[in-house]
This record gives sequence, structure tokens and C-alpha cells, in this order.
Amino acid sequence: MYFLCFVDDGGERPHQTFAGLLVPVGAHVDLYAAWMVGRHKLKERWDIPLEREIKANLLMSGRGHYSAPGSTRPLTSMAERFAAYEIMLDALTSFDDDRFKTTVTCQHYDTRNGGNITELAFASFIRRVPIGPRRPTTV
Repeated sequence: MYFLCFVDDGGERPHQTFAGLLVPVGAHVDLYAAWMVGRHKLKERWDIPLEREIKANLLMSGRGHYSAPGSTRPLTSMAERFAAYEIMLDALTSFDDDRFKTTVTCQHYDTRNGGNITELAFASFIRRVPIGPRRPTTV
């Protein structure tokens, strides 16, 4: 079986984080459909445009503006932000497929003593991506 690995990077110096999600080839369309169910719920509840990028770190820290300009239903309070985060997690975890295996691998790499933070963190991330017949796990 072949997998697609979606990789996202984040962090601020001196830390770098890479997270990955392994999705079987062919299942990514169904996963995207499940994700869009959550996005439509956010649009209905807080008028968040479907094309608006949502960054979890900004959402959960109370930063970032997500609702459409002039919206009468803005996403403002931390309770609402937690609810939006939960809606998207529920959408992702609602995808139920025996072929679907997930992993989230995060690597925090402190380079205060020198070194290329991106190269070091990405090399560590690649070493942790599960390959072969074993089932991926959270690291």
C-alpha cells in the first residue's frame, strides 16, 4: 500500500516543528470531503469563508481574524475558538476507513548552539515517519 504524506511546518526560532499526516493513496479525496464538512460548519456558525486558511496556533492563541469582513457572527471569544477547533478535529476523526492510517510526528529542535534549524528538524522528522509494514503511530 502506498501513502501520501502531507507535511506542515511551523514554529518560531529557536524551535521548528514538522507534522505529518499519512493518507493511503486514493483515500485523500474522502478525507478531504470529511474535512470540508467541518469547514462548512464553521461557515454556517461563524461565517468563516471556505477558502480562509486557519492556523491552529493562531486560532488557539486568540490571534487571527477568520470571519468574513462585516460578518454579524464573528469568531471572537476563546470559548468559540475552542469550539471551532473541536469541530475541525471531529471532522478529521470522523473519517473512518480501514485503509486509513494516521500519524502526527512533531519535532522540536533547539539550535541555540548553532546549526540549520530547518535541515536538522526535517531530517529528524523524516527518520520518524513510519515506513514499511508496521502501523504508523503518534510520536
